[in-house]
Amino acid sequence: MRSSQFGWVFTGAFAASVICSSSAWATGYLDQSNWQAAAGTWTFDDFESWPAGTQLSTNPILSVNYDLLNDGVTYPSVQDRSNTGGPTDLPGTHVFLNDIDFSLPDRGPFSIRPLAGQVINALGAYNVGGDDTLQMRTYRADNSLIESFDSLPSFGFFGIVSAEPVYRVMIEGTAGNQYIPIDNMFASTSGIPEPTTLAFLGAACVVMLRRRAN
Repeated sequence: MRSSQFGWVFTGAFAASVICSSSAWATGYLDQSNWQAAAGTWTFDDFESWPAGTQLSTNPILSVNYDLLNDGVTYPSVQDRSNTGGPTDLPGTHVFLNDIDFSLPDRGPFSIRPLAGQVINALGAYNVGGDDTLQMRTYRADNSLIESFDSLPSFGFFGIVSAEPVYRVMIEGTAGNQYIPIDNMFASTSGIPEPTTLAFLGAACVVMLRRRAN
C-alpha cells in the first residue's frame, strides 16, 4: 500500500488486505488519470449524444440507471451549459443536471444504480457547478454506506474506486445552492459476484485477520 496525493493506491499482494480492512473499503480520487488507472476497464459519457432537455432514467453507455429526483416526477436531465452556467473548461456544450427547469431550490441528489444483474466497481465525474462542493457516497446492497468522498469546490474531477460491489451511488451538494450540474461521467461495472466468490473472499478475510491477530 502506498500513499499518493489523491488517495490510496493498492497494488499486488496488498489487494486482499484492502478488501478485508474494516475502514479502507473504497478509494477516492481527485485526479482523472489516477482514477482511470485504478478502475481498469471503464466507459465514459460526455452527454453530447443526448439532446438537451432529455431526462435520463437509464444510461446504456455507462450501464447504470438513475432514480427519480426528490420531487418523485423528474429524472436528472441533459442540459445545455449556456442555461446552467459554471466553468467551461471541458469541451462540448452539454451537462447533466439534477433539475429540468433551472429552478431553485434543487430537486435533490443524483441516485445512480447499476443495470439489473450488475454492480458498480468505480464511478467518477466532473463537478462543473461553479460554486458547489459535491459528495459522492457508495452503498452496499443492504443500503449501508461503504465510503464517501468530497469533490473540490467549483470545478474538478472526483471519483471512487471500490474494493467491494457497489449497488448505489449518491451525488449531492454539501455546500452551495445544491443546483449541481456534472459532466464527463465515468463508470466501471461488472456482473454480480457469484456466492462462491463472495464466500471465498470472506474465508480469505477470516484467515488474514486470524494471522494478524497472531
